Amino acid sequence: MHLHHIGYLVPSIEGAIESFESLGFQKHSEIVKDEERQVFISFLTDANHTLVELIQPVDERSPVFPLMVRQGPGTYHLCFSIPQSQKASALSRLKALRFVPAGKIAPAPACENQEVGFFYSNKIGLIELLFISDT
Repeated sequence: MHLHHIGYLVPSIEGAIESFESLGFQKHSEIVKDEERQVFISFLTDANHTLVELIQPVDERSPVFPLMVRQGPGTYHLCFSIPQSQKASALSRLKALRFVPAGKIAPAPACENQEVGFFYSNKIGLIELLFISDT
């Protein structure tokens, strides 16, 4: 399991890009609309190849909109990549650690349609697992 990216909830991706660029980040991807999750997503990277995923609610019906209203912009989740062949054991491990699924595992358009799943722990909050191809 490796840290893949830091998810950062923002009210406007365009506005956030300008601020992150002043911190040494640059655009790594175009803005993608994730219909399943009702968010816009864009990735940024820095000189150390740290990936930050900017997440903007599509509108007030987006599942993350209430969180944006309540907490404002900020860190939303950590995403860890796991080879697809280790999916079952990783899910079993999370269950044993009392992580609760937050939605279903589904392809993510911003991650080349590889499967992702979100899991919540009352000890550390929300994490995302990105199940990457074994090839």
